[in-house]
Formats: sequence, structure tokens, C-alpha cells
Amino acid sequence: MGGQSGNSDRHRAESSGRVEPGNSCEGMRLRVGRGSLCGDLLLVGRELSRSGSVRVALVGGGGIDGERRYSAADITVLSWDEAVRKRPAMYFGVGREHPELPTRIVAALMVDALHHRDGEHGQARVEVVGELRFGVVDDQVREMDGRGVPRLDHLGSLVDRRRSVQAAATALCARMIIEVWVGGRGFRQELAGMRPLAPPQEVASRAVGGPEGNGTLATYELDLSYFPRGAVVAASFEGFDMHGEWGAGRSGGGSGVVKDLRQGGAG
Repeated sequence: MGGQSGNSDRHRAESSGRVEPGNSCEGMRLRVGRGSLCGDLLLVGRELSRSGSVRVALVGGGGIDGERRYSAADITVLSWDEAVRKRPAMYFGVGREHPELPTRIVAALMVDALHHRDGEHGQARVEVVGELRFGVVDDQVREMDGRGVPRLDHLGSLVDRRRSVQAAATALCARMIIEVWVGGRGFRQELAGMRPLAPPQEVASRAVGGPEGNGTLATYELDLSYFPRGAVVAASFEGFDMHGEWGAGRSGGGSGVVKDLRQGGAG
């Protein structure tokens, strides 16, 4: 019975070009596009995410009426940094040329810092120290490996890619320093974009302004050459939602503070 249902789901997907979240789709081919842009997609993920997205690989398959066939040579593979820089609006709501982009980045990082993955609210603080420089402190607990060391991403970075906003902001930096504390142990690393300049180093004392218990201090220096001339972090965040859609229905009481430490800042 289950096998018949699976085959039926697959048949409907292949016929309509749609797959419902949760259905197995490994090895399925879908016809996409029209005319010269028509080709087959081989679905290589085992199932769709709840959002309906799926990892795909273009495998050729021809088009129609003898039109062009596609291969891996027709696919452009972007690094994380390149993908974020190409479309920052996917993470921060505005494009590269928008003067509010630096302020939107800070606001998004505050939302990310306040809302823990377990549904609880946390404590967070942002300190703006330059036109495109700021630090974010939160009390989120980092996932550890079996040695009691923070789990690193595939580049050996302390930046947690499960926190996509934090990773996206790092991709727009000329320099970023991250310090992670868990269970009384601290680890520090410097990055250029998402690229670590060296492996994480264990530190004996906390940086000034760092988390008092478990948590992260991330200092961001946004890449001046990327942003439009005159774009700076705003002095006021009035009108920006610092809780975001994640805050709806979440338990626990959290608080976030933004301090402007620039000369003449609001403090």
C-alpha cells in the first residue's frame, strides 16, 4: 500500500513538475522551462524541506525539437560569500545599493541573537563603534563536538551556518572576529568574509564586553568597498522590528539593547 502511494506521488510530481514537502524525490527527473531553456532536473536530495525547496543538479536532457542540451558546464556554482553578495535582499530585505543595508544587517542580527533555536527568547546587545563597525553579544549556546570544542563548519569557521543571518552578515565583512564561550571555555577566530584566517584559538579570558556566561561576541567590520557611498549604520533604530516574525508565540522574556558608541551617538 505504501509503495503504491509512493509511486502515485512520484507520478503526479513528474506529470505536474511539483513535489509536495516530505515526499521522497531522489532520482526523479522534472521537465522545467520553455523553449531553449527547457531541460531535465535530476533531484538529488532525499526529500523536500518544509519550505518546498530542493537541491537539484542539471543533468542535460535536451530541450525540445532538437534544441540545445544542457550539462554541468552550464551551471555556475557560487561560494556562500558570492551568493550573499549577489542577493543580500534574501537575508536583509534590501539590495546592495540601498542606503539602509548596513542598518538592516544590524537589525537582522539583533533578531537572530534574541531568538534561540529552542524557541526561547534570549539576551542580546549591539554596540555600534564605527560607521560600518559594530559588535553583537548574545547568550545562545553553541553546539559542541565530543571534545568539548565548538563544532566548526566545513571551512573550519566558528561562525554557525545554522544561524544564516550571522553567516550572511559575515560574508559582507572585510573582517570579522568571533568569540564563543561554552561551559567556561572560550574560543576566538578572525575571518575575512567567511574565510578563516587561522584555526580557532582557545582563550583564557573574555574580551571586554563579551558574554558573561555561555554565548557569542561577534565583531563585524563591513566591507566598505561593497556598500554604496554614504551608507552607514543609523544612529536610531526607531521603526525597525527587533523581534521579527520569529518572536510571535515564543516563550520566555528576552531583551535587546542597541548602543551607539560613536562620537555624538545616542549611547
